[in-house]
Amino acid sequence: MGAKYRPGNGPAIFTADTRDLVIGCFREPIAAFARRSEQRLGTTGIMRQWETCVMARVTEMVDSIPLGEPLQEKAPIPYGRQDACRMRAFLHNFQGCGVVCTTMDKAANTLVFRCPKAYVTGIMQDFHSASVYSDVSDSSEQLVATHNALLTQYGVPVDTTAQDMPYYTATVKMHKDPPGNRYISSSSNSSMKTVSLGLNRLFNALLPEIDKLFASVMQQAGIHAAWTHRSWILKNSAEVIPLIHAWNQIYSSRSTTFFSPPIIETYDFERLYTSIDTSDMQANIMQLVREIFGLQEHANHVGIKVSADRAALWLRQHELPASDGNRYSDREGGSFVFDIPTIEAWLSFLLHHMYVTFGGVLKQQHQHHLTTMLYDTREHPSLSALLIIRFPHISSNISDTAKYNIITSQFYRYRRIILWRKDFVYRLAALLRDLSSKQYDMERMQQQIRRLGHKHPGLYGDCTYTLITEVITELDGLNLVTHS
Repeated sequence: MGAKYRPGNGPAIFTADTRDLVIGCFREPIAAFARRSEQRLGTTGIMRQWETCVMARVTEMVDSIPLGEPLQEKAPIPYGRQDACRMRAFLHNFQGCGVVCTTMDKAANTLVFRCPKAYVTGIMQDFHSASVYSDVSDSSEQLVATHNALLTQYGVPVDTTAQDMPYYTATVKMHKDPPGNRYISSSSNSSMKTVSLGLNRLFNALLPEIDKLFASVMQQAGIHAAWTHRSWILKNSAEVIPLIHAWNQIYSSRSTTFFSPPIIETYDFERLYTSIDTSDMQANIMQLVREIFGLQEHANHVGIKVSADRAALWLRQHELPASDGNRYSDREGGSFVFDIPTIEAWLSFLLHHMYVTFGGVLKQQHQHHLTTMLYDTREHPSLSALLIIRFPHISSNISDTAKYNIITSQFYRYRRIILWRKDFVYRLAALLRDLSSKQYDMERMQQQIRRLGHKHPGLYGDCTYTLITEVITELDGLNLVTHS
């Protein structure tokens, strides 16, 4: 359940009337939820007591907002930036009411009251995923001290209000059936915030230079069309579809075949990380940075100053700050000064110090095994019982070639989407299991995946024989008769 209030054409400041409106937006759905729960549970008075407790906390929260405080039209009432921080801290106060209060995924204006047991269980299951996080021997205090030491080394003032590790939390996907979690690493008070902020400003300032490099490469390749004047680094999701259409159009126009499949497609991932080794990632980013500094217009520049408004000022050697390690030139304006060694040091530190905490447990995000898995909505419990025909039966009036080509098409689909080796093996084995239940010849299918594997030696960083053997072993685990 949730409650939402938007300002519309209301007053520009928080008034007594605004207060009543906000509280009213909570009161109605909370009361309705309590009534429905009483009827469903067959109880009398228990949920009414819960309603009274929750509304007391809501009223306390709203009453903490000073009358006359300006409201932001595009921000959920009653929260501005500072109020949002107060709200996150206040949400913990609902524990005494037997609920957890979070926001809704894709609808941040909506607050959701959730069962604490379900909320904590979901987070802990994801939090202890061995493919994503690993245990940490250091304490949060030790790590924060390490972060502060880096800032001090580069002359950056330590933010005493940001001395925490990122906190693991979850919003609820109410648009899914059943509702699921979207896990978030909340880092507003993280001790790495200054490092992240500085690099974010730097790379935003370098983006026009990256676009120049990209456009030059496209020009040399003889490609002149929409989106070739800028790189594929996108500012937000609104730019994704125009980019895909533009590049598919370029590919189609250059193809000599009648039908040209798109070269770029979009997918929905349950968990999206990267399998790129952190050291390789750092090396590639730094190679790009050096190429930018090597452009003709920057031949005499050795540093760059980026301010809070993301404006960039290129600096020569004599314009750099003193060589005592100080790379923070404007304490009030928040400007950062970077040269190549400083960029590399900050980037390396950020990539190797990604932590999250929940319930007093501290974890570090893996640096070498962050991967993507196939996301299939049909696997949700609400759809798993439905009869969904995915592939034709062997007796269907379709040629054998077309039917067995299912394995080829799905092999390449999985190879393109899935970066986690274990999920690739499972999906391929599950495909053979599904087709075997439709009377496809298992020996022929296994020979087919062996041929496909030999075409891609080193797939998932191992020899083909080992990978295909894992698929066969997975099939044995699925209680299927296989042919060695």
